[in-house]
Amino acid sequence: MIRPTFSHLIQRIEDELASVYGFAIEMSASDCLTQSAEAAAVASDNRAALILRSRPGQDELELGLYFRPELIQSIEQGNALERLDSRNLDAFCVAVEEVSHFHLVISRAQANQGISLLELEWQGEVDKLLIAGSVLEQQTGDPHLPQLTRMIFDHSHCYTQKQQDLYEEAHRLAARYCYKLLPLLQDAPSRKRTEKLRDACRTTYDLVWGEKLRAIDNL
Repeated sequence: MIRPTFSHLIQRIEDELASVYGFAIEMSASDCLTQSAEAAAVASDNRAALILRSRPGQDELELGLYFRPELIQSIEQGNALERLDSRNLDAFCVAVEEVSHFHLVISRAQANQGISLLELEWQGEVDKLLIAGSVLEQQTGDPHLPQLTRMIFDHSHCYTQKQQDLYEEAHRLAARYCYKLLPLLQDAPSRKRTEKLRDACRTTYDLVWGEKLRAIDNL
């Protein structure tokens, strides 16, 4: 059973993403949360997973979001929407990453475009910094982007052995992108830094993967 506090956090994350990227929430991630045995099996050793299923002979794509019960409990015990800090940042970022995956898949499907797993994971990594910075700015008046960038990209590890090379490559490319953005962001007043990060992320969101790689190189 998904409790209201966790569902509210998922809604807040997707509201932030929709605000940045300008998409309408036609299907809410909070309405697609599942604790089914099938979803748990698909997630395997992951703490969370986007569940995708298409029906033979139909164009419709069924989506679900699975989070392990212990992760949900951890997020509710240390509610990042009340106070985001080093103790709850990792669990909060897992939620951000999965909601990011959910809406990027929908966005690409609506545009009749495909998406690679590498791009999906890259976007999720970037959105961790984006949303965490936005929450911190709302709570403290400063997004603390240098500290957040180090905590997200320098002090994290892969929790699954499956496709580990893929996750590590996405993490490396996202870290490169965010670290190259930092000097540009730090030149702005503290209350403008998240806005500049939002602008940069919005610029790359609809680019195809090759264009995103060039955008990283050209920073």
